[in-house]
This record gives sequence, C-alpha cells and structure tokens, in this order.
Amino acid sequence: MKNCVRLAASLLLLAVSTCGAKAEPSSAVRALPVPMSTIPAGQVIRASDLTERKFHTTSRSLLGMATSLSEIEGKEARRRLQAGKPVPLAAVMKPIAVRR
Repeated sequence: MKNCVRLAASLLLLAVSTCGAKAEPSSAVRALPVPMSTIPAGQVIRASDLTERKFHTTSRSLLGMATSLSEIEGKEARRRLQAGKPVPLAAVMKPIAVRR
C-alpha cells in the first residue's frame, strides 16, 4: 500500500512539474517593414511609402506579418495601414488590374 501511495505521489508531482514547463520562444530584435505615413485602403504600396523599424520579436509574433519589403511592395492595401506599425499579410493583396 505504501508503494502505491508513493507511486501515485511521484506521478502527480511529475505531472504538475511538466504541465507548465513550456519553453519560451527566444526573443530577437528584427527590422520589419512599416509605412512611413498612413496608407489608405485601396492604395498600391510603393517602396517609397515604406521604411524599416526595429522590433523585439519572437517566432510566434511574426506569424502572418510582413518581414521584408518585397512581400508588400506593389501590393494594394485592403485596409488602412498605420504609420510605424508592422503590416499584417492579410491587410494587403495583389492589385486589381481593372476597376469598374
């Protein structure tokens, strides 16, 4: 009986100690493309509209964000892009060739 109690206590301690033991992703400073001024929805993004700004990032924080100028240059803004803020890839699209 004592061995069963010890085994149960050991298993419980092991479960509790490993539950919250998620490794934090490493943080790094990275330059990301940002608009120099606010870009309205519908405007095609030019290289002259963009600059790079350094941010503390993790691999998780970069998911879905533009990490290079070439990813967003020549694309059309789906929504207003704020100056100095990283650009989500979902906020840009290929420009429409013909408008009605």
